[in-house]
Amino acid sequence: MKFNTLQVEKKSLILFFLFWFCHNFYSQIQVDNSAPFNTAVSLVDNILLGGGVSSANHSFMGDAIQIGFFNALNTNLNMDSGIVMSTGDINALDPNFSGFINMPVNNVSDPDLLNVANSVPGLIGQSFSVSGIFDVALLEFDFIPNSDSLTFNYIFGSNEYLTWVNSQYNDVFGFFISGPGITGPYSAPVGFPNGSINIATVPNSSPPLPITISSINNVINSNYYINNTNVFQTLSCNGFTQKFQANVVVQCGETYHIRLAIADGSDTSLDSWVFLEAGSFSSNGSIELSSGIANSDTILYEGCNSAFFNFERPDTIGDFTVHFDFLGTATMGIDYDYMPDSLTIPSGQLRDTLFINPILDSMLEATETVILTVFYEKCSGQLDTSRATLYISDYTPLNVSIPDSLNFCNQLGEVITINSNLSGGLDPVTINWSDGSGLESVEVSLDSTDFIFINVTDGCNKEIFDSCKVWVQCPIENINIFTPNNDGINDLFVPINLNQYPNPHLLIFNRWGELVYENSNYQNDWSGTHYKSGEELKEGIYYYLIDPKSTKYDYEKISLEKNGISGKVQLIR
Repeated sequence: MKFNTLQVEKKSLILFFLFWFCHNFYSQIQVDNSAPFNTAVSLVDNILLGGGVSSANHSFMGDAIQIGFFNALNTNLNMDSGIVMSTGDINALDPNFSGFINMPVNNVSDPDLLNVANSVPGLIGQSFSVSGIFDVALLEFDFIPNSDSLTFNYIFGSNEYLTWVNSQYNDVFGFFISGPGITGPYSAPVGFPNGSINIATVPNSSPPLPITISSINNVINSNYYINNTNVFQTLSCNGFTQKFQANVVVQCGETYHIRLAIADGSDTSLDSWVFLEAGSFSSNGSIELSSGIANSDTILYEGCNSAFFNFERPDTIGDFTVHFDFLGTATMGIDYDYMPDSLTIPSGQLRDTLFINPILDSMLEATETVILTVFYEKCSGQLDTSRATLYISDYTPLNVSIPDSLNFCNQLGEVITINSNLSGGLDPVTINWSDGSGLESVEVSLDSTDFIFINVTDGCNKEIFDSCKVWVQCPIENINIFTPNNDGINDLFVPINLNQYPNPHLLIFNRWGELVYENSNYQNDWSGTHYKSGEELKEGIYYYLIDPKSTKYDYEKISLEKNGISGKVQLIR
């Protein structure tokens, strides 16, 4: 028996995951069940359906809070958008949702779901049983396929993971399809006398194994399981499956019925979800179309990475030419490279790929779409279309900005901090300063003037370099005597610290105001001679003006009216 204290603990777990990890690397999932995402017709016809299929007789049973549209672009769900069905309030998926999470008011029942749930234990060597189903959400409609196959993509997720694996608390879902050529053990509506089959099963399982937390987890079929508890959560769900494709053989042009249902098992605690990918419910006999991002990236950025459209045909006989068009909010030639309007798959080859490269336009834009539409002939002889969509996000170029040069005085114990002023780029960003450190700023204390280098790379494989020349320059101090007598001691005029300035301007005057020495690039080498005649000057008092051309200390520019560094020195031989 499961006590109420455990139920309270489970509800607390929901709230914990709703408000934890609010700041994360990806975006958070967004859900919406307001108009136009609040009717079965709108959700099926405008969101779920792809090419080669038409629908009718739509209905939804359950609480309105249990179904809606989701946008998971830039999350770790591996499905950009579509319909989400839940055993609870779909708003509980959003980590940023700050409102009240409602409990479904729901008396819907579906005995087939209970039968599916209780078929699992025996197939996996377990003995538990599910006592009942609750909080049923059920979407169903008729459809007519335009080929001999039907496919759609889905993901199952649950907050029952991993605590309640192999227990009676196993939430369950099923996709029950009925129609011509199908005979199954599950119920079907009037007009479909041969029952229905469940096509929500573990891939390649024999006999078919329905998907629950006990049939896909970290132990059994673990290659299909994604743990979502040890990461920054982009959706408040403990774990979910890989994206699966449901498929079934149908008869072209005939009417079929599908029932998509999910429910809590044995209690009403802890939600589960099934995600149905937008535009994936399709029956394309001529060409199978899909899209993705190269190198297993999760987000497509301008000027950064590439994406692709995959085309797959039913057989390899003869050359096969696919005709298509590009639509969407992105503009060909501006937002991405010019693309052809057809592609020929050679004889003997089943599939081919068309790559697309977004262009970095350095404009601030909303996420843009590239929609490839394939034209093909359906079973009635008329033309139909199939679509696949890519989303292009802005890439803000990687940038660092450090000063060209800085000055500091080591004699005063100064330490200079250089900030990279890093901006833009994509994570992960790697910083390397010339001293080996990897933080956004570096502290510098040098004994002599030198260059500091920075090298930065980002997740887009962009790399930039910059450098700063750090001048060791302390305040210049006057001297009052020098003795140019060639004894090797104090023979040259060298004010204290003047050697730290690369090209100071020096003027020397005698006591009568006559200019006796000038050098605009003084190198500490005046030995008391006249700058024109080269004759040794007499002993006595001389006056000097120095412009050190410093950017650190605010010395006045040298002139007769405004002295820079001024002083007097006694020349003794």
